[in-house]
Amino acid sequence: MSVTLALFEAGLMFLLVGARLLVGETAPTPGDLGLAATHAFALTLCGLFAFHFNDLYDLRRIRGFGPFVRRLPRALLLTFVLAGLVEWSIPAFRTSVSALGGTVLLLGVLVLPLRAGLHHLSAVHPFSRRVLVLGTTALAGKLVREILVEPDLRDVVVGVADDGSGEFTPALPSLRLGTIENLGRIIEGFEPDLIVCASAARHDPLLMRELLKPRSRGIPVEDGIAAYERITGKIAIEFATPRAILFARQSEVSSMTLLLARALSVAAACVGIVLFSPLLLPVALLIKLDSDGPVFFLHQRVGLGGRPFNLIKFRTLNTGVASSEWAADNDHRTTRVGHWLRRFRIDEIPQFLNILRGDMNLVGPRPHPLSNIALFTEHIPYYGVRCSVRPGVTGWAQIRYGYANNLEEETEKMRYDLHYIRNLSLGLDLRILLETVKVVVTGGRPATLAEEPGPRILPIYFGIEHARRPPRPVASASEATADGVVSIEAQRARGPRVSRDAVWGRGKP
Repeated sequence: MSVTLALFEAGLMFLLVGARLLVGETAPTPGDLGLAATHAFALTLCGLFAFHFNDLYDLRRIRGFGPFVRRLPRALLLTFVLAGLVEWSIPAFRTSVSALGGTVLLLGVLVLPLRAGLHHLSAVHPFSRRVLVLGTTALAGKLVREILVEPDLRDVVVGVADDGSGEFTPALPSLRLGTIENLGRIIEGFEPDLIVCASAARHDPLLMRELLKPRSRGIPVEDGIAAYERITGKIAIEFATPRAILFARQSEVSSMTLLLARALSVAAACVGIVLFSPLLLPVALLIKLDSDGPVFFLHQRVGLGGRPFNLIKFRTLNTGVASSEWAADNDHRTTRVGHWLRRFRIDEIPQFLNILRGDMNLVGPRPHPLSNIALFTEHIPYYGVRCSVRPGVTGWAQIRYGYANNLEEETEKMRYDLHYIRNLSLGLDLRILLETVKVVVTGGRPATLAEEPGPRILPIYFGIEHARRPPRPVASASEATADGVVSIEAQRARGPRVSRDAVWGRGKP
């Protein structure tokens, strides 16, 4: 959804800037068209970066129209500044300040109704898929909760089929559709657009045979672990089998992808050393003046294939014996200069040398200290898979989660690292780099949660916006089955099936 929105708004920006540049009394020549297209493309990139920098494409943080409106002026101001710098640095692109300002303001006026429509669709869900979740396992519970907080308009939970696990109980009675033994009648009665199998018996041949029937009718069936990864960008490693991790096709990274990632890393390291070379001497002097000890910090980390190497960083801690390798246990040792070096990631600049030496790539799982490897290997499932790719200066776990300070948090980061390894691509690397630039420039920590306490509009069940009003009771006591879930017969006894207009929020159910 975010990518589609960004592409649509990029097209809008390009057309707007191009139209402004070509408006005149005389017909444009082919040379004018080429220059205008290049100019429009450059300014479109400025606008996209400004919107991305202000999180306007992060729908997990911008959940409502109000937060978007509050952030839009900052995005437009940054667009104006960046576009002004581009026009000032390239004489052929120069236009008047008033013309550029008018274009940026017009962009804001055009984007407002687009985003208003988007957030309206968030409430009514006209194009959503009706998802049936099979199972009451812990995995099923995680899936339902993730779909609830997912701002993408794609999925809406239609209900849960009970497999007797008892690890998860839907909070809304209307979600409990019956037992998995009545799967055929549940599918017939509720017509899901997608079936997600999160049952404890998802490898049972009898269940697989039952799922072949809806699959033959064109209803897709998705494994619960795959659905969880698609929605969250991480892998539920506590539920995954070794076969699912080790023999998955996603784990087979092509040689071309690895070659491109390596070429990008080396090129970026060369450019980075040149760009940041003026900072090296001042930073070194500040470190020496602020505290006793060496300028650089060398630490043994584990790299590709489990081989150790010395990671190079600017020193940010006072010298002494560390109580552990966790960041939180060493915060009291952070120097005054080191605090600012860490906040803006300046201490990471020397790692460009590690990239050139072949120890690291620009993007990849963060290399762990050699002293922690035995602990992590023993307690974190599939930990050894991390060593199948080069570690990175930044990574998917860094932008999605941040620092880890205990074994549980390292396990959570491993979920993200494993997703990155299984989906390694140049496109994913570029996305990570864009997010990293935002974190470095703002000096902030990565976050994916909404900036307000709780979502403004939660996904709906059968067209009922439960964030606004409670659902109606769906069955009387006489309609409930012995196991506490509503039977298909009871649902049918109440009358005809709910219409699609009611399901999708276009009428009253």
